[in-house]
Amino acid sequence: MKFRHFGKPKSIKDLDIPTLKLKTIDRINIPILVIDDNEFEYLDHLKTHRFDLTYFDDIQSIESAKEYEIILCDINGVGKRFESKYEGAHVIAELHKKYPFKTIIAYTGYTHDPTFNKFFRMADFNF
Repeated sequence: MKFRHFGKPKSIKDLDIPTLKLKTIDRINIPILVIDDNEFEYLDHLKTHRFDLTYFDDIQSIESAKEYEIILCDINGVGKRFESKYEGAHVIAELHKKYPFKTIIAYTGYTHDPTFNKFFRMADFNF
């Protein structure tokens, strides 16, 4: 059996090289959603630096996050509509299930018991 190659054969190392070559990524083109029941103190500062931010003090449906590429979600005080004791952590779990390719960032100013760990693992980043 003979094999013929058209073009240059690829090696396994070529799988690690991105094929999309962008000169720059303009941050204004990446919509970001912030979900926090308290005032998000960096909102104006980030908008001044050309970030495309939208702020929700709570989320009414998981589908309302559809258009955002990056989602920052507080753990306490949000997701009340879903009636879960895990509040924002539950929202993160639902976002992760519905939109597995979005970047989800969990943050909180409080400590939580270990039952929250499974939710924190669903986020891409935790603060």
